[in-house]
Amino acid sequence: PASGAVSENYTAIADGLKIYIYSRARNEYACYTHAVAGDTKITQVQFDDNETLYFSAQGSTYLYTARPEALANESANESANESAATAVTNTRIACSAFEIYQNTLYYTTISGNEANISSRSLTSLDVSREPLKSNVLGKPAIAYNGETLYYTVGNFLTALDKTGAQMLEVSPQSLAFAGEYCYFADTEKNLYSCRYTSGSAPTELKKYD
Repeated sequence: PASGAVSENYTAIADGLKIYIYSRARNEYACYTHAVAGDTKITQVQFDDNETLYFSAQGSTYLYTARPEALANESANESANESAATAVTNTRIACSAFEIYQNTLYYTTISGNEANISSRSLTSLDVSREPLKSNVLGKPAIAYNGETLYYTVGNFLTALDKTGAQMLEVSPQSLAFAGEYCYFADTEKNLYSCRYTSGSAPTELKKYD
Protein backbone atom coordinates (compact mmCIF):
# COMPACT_ATOMS: atom_id res chain seq x y z
CA PRO A 1 0.00 0.00 0.00
CA ALA A 2 1.16 3.51 -0.86
CA SER A 3 -0.90 5.34 1.77
CA GLY A 4 -3.56 4.93 4.44
CA ALA A 5 -6.00 7.20 6.28
CA VAL A 6 -8.36 6.77 9.22
CA SER A 7 -11.44 8.80 10.21
CA GLU A 8 -14.12 8.18 12.83
CA ASN A 9 -16.17 5.91 10.58
CA TYR A 10 -13.83 4.85 7.76
CA THR A 11 -10.41 3.50 6.92
CA ALA A 12 -8.99 4.06 3.43
CA ILE A 13 -5.99 2.19 2.01
CA ALA A 14 -4.46 3.01 -1.38
CA ASP A 15 -2.77 0.24 -3.37
CA GLY A 16 -1.99 0.86 -7.01
CA LEU A 17 -5.05 2.44 -8.63
CA LYS A 18 -7.40 1.00 -6.00
CA ILE A 19 -8.68 2.49 -2.77
CA TYR A 20 -10.01 -0.04 -0.27
CA ILE A 21 -12.55 1.49 2.10
CA TYR A 22 -13.61 -0.07 5.36
CA SER A 23 -16.84 1.13 7.01
CA ARG A 24 -16.91 0.52 10.75
CA ALA A 25 -20.66 1.14 10.87
CA ARG A 26 -21.35 -1.50 8.21
CA ASN A 27 -18.40 -3.72 9.15
CA GLU A 28 -17.64 -4.23 5.46
CA TYR A 29 -15.09 -3.35 2.80
CA ALA A 30 -15.58 -1.69 -0.57
CA CYS A 31 -13.08 -1.10 -3.37
CA TYR A 32 -12.90 1.91 -5.68
CA THR A 33 -10.80 1.70 -8.86
CA HIS A 34 -9.44 5.00 -10.14
CA ALA A 35 -9.76 4.88 -13.92
CA VAL A 36 -8.57 8.31 -15.07
CA ALA A 37 -6.40 8.23 -18.20
CA GLY A 38 -2.76 9.02 -17.46
CA ASP A 39 -2.92 8.27 -13.76
CA THR A 40 -0.73 5.30 -12.82
CA LYS A 41 -1.27 4.91 -9.06
CA ILE A 42 -2.80 6.56 -5.99
CA THR A 43 0.03 8.19 -4.06
CA GLN A 44 -1.67 9.58 -0.93
CA VAL A 45 -5.03 9.49 0.88
CA GLN A 46 -6.27 11.62 3.80
CA PHE A 47 -9.59 12.49 5.43
CA ASP A 48 -10.62 15.96 6.55
CA ASP A 49 -12.65 16.60 9.71
CA ASN A 50 -15.90 16.06 7.75
CA GLU A 51 -14.73 12.64 6.48
CA THR A 52 -14.29 13.83 2.92
CA LEU A 53 -11.54 11.72 1.39
CA TYR A 54 -8.76 13.51 -0.48
CA PHE A 55 -6.35 11.61 -2.69
CA SER A 56 -3.62 12.35 -5.20
CA ALA A 57 -2.51 10.36 -8.20
CA GLN A 58 0.79 9.83 -9.95
CA GLY A 59 0.51 10.86 -13.58
CA SER A 60 -1.75 13.87 -13.62
CA THR A 61 -0.62 14.77 -10.04
CA TYR A 62 -4.10 16.19 -9.46
CA LEU A 63 -5.85 16.22 -6.10
CA TYR A 64 -9.25 14.48 -6.01
CA THR A 65 -12.03 14.45 -3.42
CA ALA A 66 -14.76 11.92 -2.69
CA ARG A 67 -17.26 10.94 -0.03
CA PRO A 68 -16.39 7.44 1.23
CA GLU A 69 -20.03 6.31 1.23
CA ALA A 70 -20.28 7.35 -2.43
CA LEU A 71 -17.17 5.34 -3.32
CA ALA A 72 -18.68 2.34 -1.55
CA ASN A 73 -21.89 2.72 -3.54
CA GLU A 74 -19.97 2.97 -6.80
CA SER A 75 -17.99 -0.11 -5.85
CA ALA A 76 -21.22 -2.06 -5.41
CA ASN A 77 -22.45 -0.91 -8.81
CA GLU A 78 -21.57 -3.17 -11.76
CA SER A 79 -20.76 -0.10 -13.86
CA ALA A 80 -18.60 1.47 -11.16
CA ASN A 81 -15.74 2.48 -13.43
CA GLU A 82 -18.07 4.08 -15.97
CA SER A 83 -19.91 6.12 -13.37
CA ALA A 84 -16.97 6.94 -11.09
CA ALA A 85 -17.25 10.62 -12.00
CA THR A 86 -20.38 10.79 -9.84
CA ALA A 87 -18.34 9.75 -6.78
CA VAL A 88 -15.06 11.57 -7.39
CA THR A 89 -14.30 15.25 -8.03
CA ASN A 90 -11.09 16.52 -9.60
CA THR A 91 -10.17 19.73 -7.76
CA ARG A 92 -7.80 20.69 -10.62
CA ILE A 93 -5.15 21.41 -7.97
CA ALA A 94 -1.84 19.94 -9.05
CA CYS A 95 0.21 18.67 -6.12
CA SER A 96 3.07 16.33 -5.39
CA ALA A 97 2.29 15.96 -1.67
CA PHE A 98 -0.41 17.34 0.57
CA GLU A 99 -1.41 17.68 4.21
CA ILE A 100 -4.78 18.59 5.74
CA TYR A 101 -4.97 20.27 9.13
CA GLN A 102 -8.33 21.49 10.40
CA ASN A 103 -9.75 23.67 7.59
CA THR A 104 -6.54 24.12 5.61
CA LEU A 105 -5.00 22.19 2.73
CA TYR A 106 -1.21 22.40 2.49
CA TYR A 107 0.36 21.12 -0.73
CA THR A 108 3.50 21.16 -2.85
CA THR A 109 3.82 21.83 -6.56
CA ILE A 110 6.93 20.76 -8.46
CA SER A 111 8.62 22.67 -11.27
CA GLY A 112 11.88 21.20 -12.48
CA ASN A 113 14.06 20.50 -9.44
CA GLU A 114 12.23 22.90 -7.12
CA ALA A 115 8.93 23.02 -5.26
CA ASN A 116 6.54 25.62 -3.93
CA ILE A 117 4.66 25.00 -0.68
CA SER A 118 1.17 26.56 -0.70
CA SER A 119 -2.11 26.47 1.20
CA ARG A 120 -5.84 26.85 0.49
CA SER A 121 -8.96 26.85 2.59
CA LEU A 122 -10.97 23.64 2.31
CA THR A 123 -14.12 25.76 1.99
CA SER A 124 -12.76 27.60 -1.07
CA LEU A 125 -10.40 25.26 -2.89
CA ASP A 126 -10.79 27.25 -6.10
CA VAL A 127 -9.11 30.29 -4.51
CA SER A 128 -5.32 30.16 -4.74
CA ARG A 129 -2.93 31.95 -2.40
CA GLU A 130 0.64 33.13 -2.61
CA PRO A 131 3.10 30.31 -1.80
CA LEU A 132 4.11 29.93 1.83
CA LYS A 133 7.60 28.90 0.70
CA SER A 134 9.08 29.08 -2.79
CA ASN A 135 11.98 27.39 -4.55
CA VAL A 136 12.44 24.50 -2.14
CA LEU A 137 14.95 22.06 -3.61
CA GLY A 138 13.77 18.57 -4.53
CA LYS A 139 10.38 17.05 -3.70
CA PRO A 140 9.74 17.91 -0.05
CA ALA A 141 7.62 15.78 2.25
CA ILE A 142 5.29 17.87 4.42
CA ALA A 143 3.36 17.35 7.67
CA TYR A 144 1.66 19.52 10.31
CA ASN A 145 2.50 18.86 13.96
CA GLY A 146 -0.39 20.83 15.50
CA GLU A 147 1.60 24.07 15.69
CA THR A 148 3.34 24.58 12.37
CA LEU A 149 4.06 22.93 9.04
CA TYR A 150 7.29 21.00 8.64
CA TYR A 151 8.96 20.17 5.34
CA THR A 152 12.08 18.35 4.19
CA VAL A 153 14.97 19.34 1.96
CA GLY A 154 17.00 16.22 1.28
CA ASN A 155 17.75 14.83 4.74
CA PHE A 156 16.99 18.09 6.58
CA LEU A 157 13.77 18.73 8.54
CA THR A 158 12.62 22.36 8.75
CA ALA A 159 9.72 24.17 10.41
CA LEU A 160 8.00 26.61 8.07
CA ASP A 161 7.94 29.42 10.66
CA LYS A 162 11.50 28.96 11.94
CA THR A 163 15.04 29.33 10.69
CA GLY A 164 17.56 26.53 10.72
CA ALA A 165 17.06 22.85 10.09
CA GLN A 166 17.57 19.52 11.78
CA MET A 167 19.66 16.92 9.97
CA LEU A 168 18.37 13.36 9.65
CA GLU A 169 20.44 10.35 8.69
CA VAL A 170 18.22 9.56 5.69
CA SER A 171 15.98 11.49 3.30
CA PRO A 172 12.29 11.12 4.31
CA GLN A 173 9.71 10.31 1.68
CA SER A 174 6.80 10.94 4.05
CA LEU A 175 6.30 12.46 7.52
CA ALA A 176 3.90 12.17 10.45
CA PHE A 177 3.92 13.66 13.95
CA ALA A 178 2.74 12.34 17.32
CA GLY A 179 3.59 14.22 20.49
CA GLU A 180 7.24 15.26 20.46
CA TYR A 181 8.19 12.67 17.87
CA CYS A 182 8.46 12.75 14.12
CA TYR A 183 7.89 9.47 12.26
CA PHE A 184 9.14 9.15 8.71
CA ALA A 185 9.74 6.60 5.98
CA ASP A 186 12.64 6.74 3.55
CA THR A 187 12.73 5.76 -0.12
CA GLU A 188 13.76 2.24 0.87
CA LYS A 189 10.50 1.87 2.87
CA ASN A 190 12.27 1.85 6.24
CA LEU A 191 10.43 3.47 9.17
CA TYR A 192 12.14 5.80 11.67
CA SER A 193 11.24 8.10 14.54
CA CYS A 194 13.09 10.94 16.26
CA ARG A 195 12.47 13.61 18.89
CA TYR A 196 12.28 16.77 16.80
CA THR A 197 11.94 19.47 19.48
CA SER A 198 15.67 19.77 20.22
CA GLY A 199 17.46 22.93 19.13
CA SER A 200 20.06 21.15 17.04
CA ALA A 201 20.08 17.63 15.64
CA PRO A 202 17.11 15.35 16.46
CA THR A 203 17.65 12.94 19.33
CA GLU A 204 16.56 9.36 19.96
CA LEU A 205 16.59 8.43 16.28
CA LYS A 206 15.15 4.93 16.04
CA LYS A 207 14.76 2.58 13.11
CA TYR A 208 11.91 0.04 13.20
CA ASP A 209 12.83 -3.35 11.80
